[in-house]
Amino acid sequence: MKTTTISALAALILIAIACNKESLIKPQAATTQTQDNAAMQTSAHFIGERFGGGVIFYLTKSGLHGLIADTVDLPAAQWYNGTYTITGVTATNIGSGNSNTKQIVSLQGTPGKYAALECWKSKRSGFTDWYLPSRDELFQLFLQQNLVGTFSFGFYYTSSEIHDSSLFAWGIYFYSGAQFGSQKNVIGFVRAIRSF
Repeated sequence: MKTTTISALAALILIAIACNKESLIKPQAATTQTQDNAAMQTSAHFIGERFGGGVIFYLTKSGLHGLIADTVDLPAAQWYNGTYTITGVTATNIGSGNSNTKQIVSLQGTPGKYAALECWKSKRSGFTDWYLPSRDELFQLFLQQNLVGTFSFGFYYTSSEIHDSSLFAWGIYFYSGAQFGSQKNVIGFVRAIRSF
């Protein structure tokens, strides 16, 4: 009788251990798979990677999105289209260059030769969504210029206007990184970017 009770008790313990092992194994496998997927997603791109018609120079924390710079300058140009106007594109943050460019082109028109229009019309590497970077986007490009390609020593225009000024827009000197207000009628270098 004692042996039967001990055997039944041992069988119950073995069943309990088997159930616990199984329940521990399943969540662990799912967690490992989730971690592997997250690692694959965050390592999808890297700064300096040739991708999307240019070179990646900025990535979001997830590594899934970022900014791509063209590898060559577009023709040097003025910021304005021959008339001093207030465009209201004062946003300087990362992510504002595309909307800045669209607004500048909308207000200054499509005939002409000016920095935002040069980027907006570009079809380099088969892409048609290039734009003039905002001040903060261009500064990120300045920081990664050695990974992207050849830049001129002069100043590059941004798509950011200074405080609703009809006369001045932000520019960055690529030999020093200095940010300054340039008169919109001055010829400056132009480098297009796109986002992904």
